[in-house]
Amino acid sequence: MINNVYSNTLRVIYDKLENSNIKWFLIGKTNLALQGIDIVPSHLGIVFHHKYLQQSLDLFKGYEKTKIVKTDNCEAEEYTFMIDDIKIMMCAEYSQGAYIVYNKNPLIINVEDMKIPCVCLEDELEAYKQMKIIKTAKIIEEYLEK
Repeated sequence: MINNVYSNTLRVIYDKLENSNIKWFLIGKTNLALQGIDIVPSHLGIVFHHKYLQQSLDLFKGYEKTKIVKTDNCEAEEYTFMIDDIKIMMCAEYSQGAYIVYNKNPLIINVEDMKIPCVCLEDELEAYKQMKIIKTAKIIEEYLEK
């Protein structure tokens, strides 16, 4: 599970994105923690289609953001900012991006009164494998084997 600081930060993100037309998903270690994996997140990751990049920038205009950078695998553009000492990574994926391609079975996780769209563990595993993040992929595999 996530701590109160992450939960409060997720609330800020949720309130802004839920009132938009952006189809978004929680990804990464925060997603894994919400689904029961004993892991400590280093940031809060959100993925959405690249066509919503400008809209996402507008939604979070009150926050100082990093420069938009293309990911090493050229599947997305990302920017980060901080909310309550939590780093937020916004990932605007192109159609061939790992999460866009592998997110076949999205699920909703209830956190307090929020319905958080998440990438299921099996699809998160495939995305991690494609991105060659082997250590975290192994953690997911071991959890799924239990």
